[in-house]
Amino acid sequence: MFQTKKGKIIIAVIAAVLLVVAIVVVILHKADNGGSNPGSSVSIVGTWYSDKPDSMTFTKDGKYQGNSWNGGNAWLTSGSYSIDGSTLTLSGDLDGKTTLTISKGADGKTIISGKYNYYSTEADAKAKIAENKNQQSEDEANIVPNTVNKLLGEWTSLDGTTTCTFTEKSFTIHFKGNSAVAEDSQYYEYEIVSDTQMKVTQSGKTSTYTYSLYDKDGVTYFVSPIKAYASTYTKGSAQTTSSGSGASSAAAGTSGATVKDTVISSVKNPDVSSYTDEQAAAVAAALLGTWKGTFDETPNADSVYWTYTFNADGTYSFSNSAANETGTYTVSNDPNDNYYHSALNLKTGTETKTVKFYFTGKAPIRMITDGKNDPTFVKQ
Repeated sequence: MFQTKKGKIIIAVIAAVLLVVAIVVVILHKADNGGSNPGSSVSIVGTWYSDKPDSMTFTKDGKYQGNSWNGGNAWLTSGSYSIDGSTLTLSGDLDGKTTLTISKGADGKTIISGKYNYYSTEADAKAKIAENKNQQSEDEANIVPNTVNKLLGEWTSLDGTTTCTFTEKSFTIHFKGNSAVAEDSQYYEYEIVSDTQMKVTQSGKTSTYTYSLYDKDGVTYFVSPIKAYASTYTKGSAQTTSSGSGASSAAAGTSGATVKDTVISSVKNPDVSSYTDEQAAAVAAALLGTWKGTFDETPNADSVYWTYTFNADGTYSFSNSAANETGTYTVSNDPNDNYYHSALNLKTGTETKTVKFYFTGKAPIRMITDGKNDPTFVKQ
């Protein structure tokens, strides 16, 4: 069928109008879904509620605003945001740059996660807060009985010379004796405070010490709060004889697998000077490198870190949000200190300060200092 020239023009105009309308609709639809990113298919526009708790509102023009909610203050203040795939980037004059992740939960609902998790409804956020509290209470309630149950029984030092036997309220350290030191037993009462702290009482005097329990290669290790005669004990086949013959390992069917215990303290150790020298060398070697600490419960790219770097030439550097420091360092060790086994002597210019510290025995190695305002440092 032939059309007139006028009819063809009318049809062309109508088609052009429809095309323009379709393009506008698509652009508006994508803008509604993607917030400040027209190319995103994820919709975050609206108010989200977190397990901190606080809330955050995202607007169509690419702005965000933090708000107090459910008794908690706002984590972030205000700024702009953008979305790239599943990555949500927030930028604010006061907040700096924060990166969050947009994902789907097991129930198919969208979650914005990072230091805290944000949910699209108050009900979902409150349910998560309640779940976290219940889990925390359950974990805390189980720490004491679980730890006591794990400690019960006899532990043997890595060199095989000492045993540490636990009951529900006490433990006894028994040194078998040798040609230089007589057989000896020491009795202590204890109370588990947390998964790292233990109150120990001897002769009516009570102190709180750090301990460690961990499993490695099928063997359970106990780093004792009391360093008399030995520092580390096991339940399993990791012991060796004091002569290094590996008799205990061989008896357990693991020939050649020897583990040596570095005794940190106790004047009663035979030839304590050799142990002290060995400990000093071990600490000096472990200290080299970079250590980072932060006060954030869940560290992320935006966390503020305290950083120490110790070099083999005896120089060091330190930095945090308030200071940058460089200088020289030496390490001293006290084999009779049952808590802080070593000390850093830091010199910057004419000023010298001393920082006592100890290492945890479980990887990743952590350095705990005597500074009340210091974070825990983790070896990088």
